[in-house]
Amino acid sequence: CLTGLTAPNSGTILSSGSYGQLRVYDAVPGHTWEAIPSGTSVHLQSVWAASTADVFAVGETGTIVRVSLGPRFGESRVAGPELMSSGVSGWLWGVFGTSASNVVAVGESGTILRYDGTNWSRMTSPTAENIYGVWGTGPQSLYATAGHGVLRWNGSTWSVMGTSQGITGEGIWGGSDRDVYVVGAGGGIWRYDGSTWFRMTSGTTASLHAVFGLPNHTGFAVGDGGTLLRGLRAATVTVGPSGTTLTAISCGVTAPISRPMGAW
Repeated sequence: CLTGLTAPNSGTILSSGSYGQLRVYDAVPGHTWEAIPSGTSVHLQSVWAASTADVFAVGETGTIVRVSLGPRFGESRVAGPELMSSGVSGWLWGVFGTSASNVVAVGESGTILRYDGTNWSRMTSPTAENIYGVWGTGPQSLYATAGHGVLRWNGSTWSVMGTSQGITGEGIWGGSDRDVYVVGAGGGIWRYDGSTWFRMTSGTTASLHAVFGLPNHTGFAVGDGGTLLRGLRAATVTVGPSGTTLTAISCGVTAPISRPMGAW
């Protein structure tokens, strides 16, 4: 029921999910997950925040929601929400930005949208396949996962990366333009080293939906059946590391999501 996750700073985590769910967690003593109004009841598949003042969530029927969070405690915690005009009616699967005035959303049938701080507009897409995830290092360097391959934005055009053909990816994350990871079907984990995409050994055949890494070079991936992978980036991956404990948090709904996926 929760499908998106982002952390605009070290003290705040935001999640998105079914029935228009948006939740925030502040890392302060005694604080718990808090529901924040989204202004919609459709599934919100992914969330990204430039800061707590600029939070974007995307999902079903081309829905894009923007909210602004105020101080942790106070009657005016949430400004908005604002339902933004996307100009599309299909699913939006992923959202990522480099600032509040440069945000990209991707989705069904090759949809790529960009927000310039005022309006959302279509970008020319090199594919008609669904695009599930998007990530980047800056305004001139973005990556997106399509049905068969990885797309790259070079500041002027999107194109399919030549060495990525055959990659069936969903989640994407990187540490730099020479350290990018995609996860997807059949336990696939692929790494881009700045010149070539190659497949890593994951130790599982479960479909993987999201990937994230830490500054200490530890990487994590999650997928079907509660699969949790942890390993050193560009090195080893272990399945379900011993000593790892996950605590489930109920979101209060039981309706299935069309495609479980998360984005950071």
